[in-house]
Amino acid sequence: RKVVQTKLTPPAIEAVVGYNRGEPSLKLAAGEIKCPKRFQEFSSDYRDMVGRINENNVMDFAELKLLGLEHHYEIHTLLNAGLEKNSLKDSPADIYKVMKVDVNRRLASGVHGRMLTRAIRKIGKRDRDRVVVKATNATLSQLLKAEGFDVDAVSLDKMDIKDPNSDKDPLGSSALRRLFLKTDNDLDGEYLGEITKMLFEETEATTGSAVELRLSIYGRKKEEWGKLGKWAARNKVYSHINRWIIQIPRFYDHYKKSKDIASFQDMLDNIFMPLFEVSIDPSSDPDLHAFLLQTVAFDSVDDESKPEGPLQPIPPSGWTSDENPPYAYYSYYMHAHIAVLNSLRAKQGLNTFSFRPHCGESGDVNHLVCAFLHADGVIHGINLSSSPVLQYLFYLTQIGCSVSPLSNNCNGFLYEDNPFFSFFKRGLNVALATDAPLVYHRSQQPLLEEYCTAEQIWKLSMTDLGEVARNSVLLCGFEAAWKDKHLGATRNKLLFTSFDGMLLNVSPERLSFREEALQLEIEHLAQLSERHLFVRETGYESNYKPAKEDSADNDTPLASERRSTRMSVLTGLEQQLVERIEQEATAPAAGDAGTSLSKDEEVGEIAHELLELEKQWTRDELKDVREKLLAEISAKADEVGILQDRLDEELKTSRQAAEAAEALEKKLEQAKQELEELRRQKSKACVIL
Repeated sequence: RKVVQTKLTPPAIEAVVGYNRGEPSLKLAAGEIKCPKRFQEFSSDYRDMVGRINENNVMDFAELKLLGLEHHYEIHTLLNAGLEKNSLKDSPADIYKVMKVDVNRRLASGVHGRMLTRAIRKIGKRDRDRVVVKATNATLSQLLKAEGFDVDAVSLDKMDIKDPNSDKDPLGSSALRRLFLKTDNDLDGEYLGEITKMLFEETEATTGSAVELRLSIYGRKKEEWGKLGKWAARNKVYSHINRWIIQIPRFYDHYKKSKDIASFQDMLDNIFMPLFEVSIDPSSDPDLHAFLLQTVAFDSVDDESKPEGPLQPIPPSGWTSDENPPYAYYSYYMHAHIAVLNSLRAKQGLNTFSFRPHCGESGDVNHLVCAFLHADGVIHGINLSSSPVLQYLFYLTQIGCSVSPLSNNCNGFLYEDNPFFSFFKRGLNVALATDAPLVYHRSQQPLLEEYCTAEQIWKLSMTDLGEVARNSVLLCGFEAAWKDKHLGATRNKLLFTSFDGMLLNVSPERLSFREEALQLEIEHLAQLSERHLFVRETGYESNYKPAKEDSADNDTPLASERRSTRMSVLTGLEQQLVERIEQEATAPAAGDAGTSLSKDEEVGEIAHELLELEKQWTRDELKDVREKLLAEISAKADEVGILQDRLDEELKTSRQAAEAAEALEKKLEQAKQELEELRRQKSKACVIL
């Protein structure tokens, strides 16, 4: 096992964490790190976007674009399926060897059933007489017996595995769950550490597999982070095929009712203040510092279908009611704290964290608006199927979605109705994940089971599976060098052809198709945006491009003559004006007003003449345009007449052919009748004979 040994411990810096109406900030010697967006700005953007995604014209536009993308994929696969298959014959990779990352797996139910039963039998026989519950001095054998278990006959049916999302314990016993699947118990999570290392050993032995396991921080107490760091260091739960994700349950209402916290700000402080402190001074908690170096993302979890109130401009310190804040409120303040924390850690030369919440599994589709504004990726996201606008936006931005169809199938969303394949065909950045192998899977390779099930249900090709695996590597939080190794050193998020298709087991034709489709969509939107701006500024809808200036090179003889006449007239008027000005300059101050025009009258007369000339020129131009249009109409009428004559001839020919066919049909019917009469006569003759 490759235990991560880190020497990255930067020196402490001077920094003070502050809040401005709940929005975090950091005061450093070199300046101040502020929250990237104020709550009022987010609230305005959120409400504006919620309104726009429900506009009928916008929904119709997005739906048409998505259907076009899906049909484009179907045509591509129809024409290039054989070519893609042949391209992969020279690839050294296949579905077993290509790197696949399970980007959604919680540690408490992250092992498959066979591994868990094997671990419980092993631990039960080894530590039979060990005290595991200090309050009652109960040994392991006594606890198992009290729960109705026989160490030699442990099975999944006996453990009564439950859905971890339900109110019941996944092992059917809260005592066993706390002992084997929790980090905080009387044994300091020793058994969970042992089971985790068994999982690492099995995954390392499997080619082409990596995982991102999720652990929980509840925000109930500040000591949770320190205990988690010590658990990881004590049990050495580090591996080159795993990175950690921290999930934050939205349990404010539970902790408020139990009086563990007084406001939502207390919960945020319990979650993020230890992280600010250890990032400012890593030596203050070396175990937590080492654990954070292997942590890549934060997650926000809970039942999305719970009813929630409206988004209110209340600072976290002022949220003191027993009601749980809405999803958007959680999303903003988690994103704000993570953004400031990332800026601090980047200045320290440390790794940063992404925000990948559970979103769009159930409940209000507006949760996905928060994800679009804040998240680097989402877990599940199947509710995108009910919002074509958000689905199209997720495609354009390539925000990743880790979908777990087998998990959704057990939670009321039938497998055949899962939108994963529709998302994939349209080009969304979707990956497959397991969620909870202990509950939803039965094989020793649950991620491969997920891929094989999707292959059989939706008839996926090897290129399809390779593309899904590629998406999982893009979505995960592993280091850039690790991604370069498995995607190609020239990878780029929006340039598909920069990936190494042989490493991914994806045909070059598929990568080129995806890149071309995305670039065409972006270019089309850019053209529409340019047209919209032109129409908004000028009011002209017929043509958003400014008209080109007339060129003398393209003039007709009549236009050239008119241009020459205009220039001569303008030259003459200009000469008259110059002469008048010279006369005014040399004339006496008190001239004869009755015999000479004043300067103003002269200019007015010239202006009037110019105006009359402009009107005449305009009438001439309109006359030319009218004659030109009449000529074009006449030419088009001639063409239409010719086409009409051809059509009449074809109709006449068709009519004659139809009449001939009808006559032949009558003759055929008559011949059939004559044949039938001959058969009857033949029968009579046979009877007579």
